Amino acid sequence: MNRVPRTQTPAAPLGGSGARLNVLGVHLCLQREDGRILLGLRHPDAAFGGRTWHFLAGHCEMEGALACLVREAEEEAGLTIAPEDAELVHTVHTLDEDGDGQPRIGLVFRARRWSGTPEVREPDKCLEWGWFDPAQLPEPIVPYTRAAIEAIEAGRPYTELGWPSTTAESEGPSEPAERTGPTEPTERTGPTDRTDRTDRTDRTDRTGTVR
Repeated sequence: MNRVPRTQTPAAPLGGSGARLNVLGVHLCLQREDGRILLGLRHPDAAFGGRTWHFLAGHCEMEGALACLVREAEEEAGLTIAPEDAELVHTVHTLDEDGDGQPRIGLVFRARRWSGTPEVREPDKCLEWGWFDPAQLPEPIVPYTRAAIEAIEAGRPYTELGWPSTTAESEGPSEPAERTGPTEPTERTGPTDRTDRTDRTDRTDRTGTVR
């Protein structure tokens, strides 16, 4: 019997005219009582985010998202988290974040309780762990990691990055606002005091010791 050769299926175009699978990843937003968040410095040769700071994260295999979170926390950092102690705090939907045009959905979980101290268990993926103030995140950092942390701090549950905006096209040009006269100037009461933040960041190197 003659067989018809298979042809490669092209990527579906944007705009809802075709379906394309989205990669699902889970991320751990682990936050201490002092508010600092755990981030890892990715290995330069890591498949994603080399030499940048990122959540503890991983892709779902044949498992639920919570099972993936529990597994990745133990494999990457030696942390033990019970599924019932994790809660979904943010979802981020990205396109072309790492240059391959792949749409990705990231679920960000916060653990209410955990046991263990972060250790570098996979040195080919992560060089060190550090605890950082959300207002003073390290650089360079994965863009959607920063966006997710800022959104969580602001109480926003969802973020999109990299997708073309259709807001301007759907709404059309906006009408100019009616002028009602000059606005009274706001009285200045003097310079604002600023607090110099000099806290040092706790980091865990590849030996598992805290600096």
